[in-house]
Amino acid sequence: VRVADTASLGQLLREKVTKSLQEKAKKGPFGAPIAHGYFSVSRIAGVFMQMVEMKGFAMAINYGLNKVRFPNPLKEGKRYRLKADMLSVTDVDKGVEAIFKMTTEIEGEAKPAMVAEVVFRYYN
Repeated sequence: VRVADTASLGQLLREKVTKSLQEKAKKGPFGAPIAHGYFSVSRIAGVFMQMVEMKGFAMAINYGLNKVRFPNPLKEGKRYRLKADMLSVTDVDKGVEAIFKMTTEIEGEAKPAMVAEVVFRYYN
């Protein structure tokens, strides 16, 4: 995780991320600045679309999230990856709805930064 990436999200969320705040974070309970939980959520669609190619559909949309948890902070400088497991596929009008369990795994950590049920709809 790069500081520039988390700072960009902070600007969008209108959070002030100052150098003094970054220094306080290093002395805080996690020992380093951490990414906002929504940083992990924001990375889902882009990373997932690089992982999976859905053929035979005219359009794919992010339909929403059923459940999101942040069991472990994603610390600055840590490497992470997205793991996707398909939970279900259901027919809907003019397409299908697919629910995936998305997990943001942190290199060298037992607990993930995020676990989310993500709903995509694929239309013919």
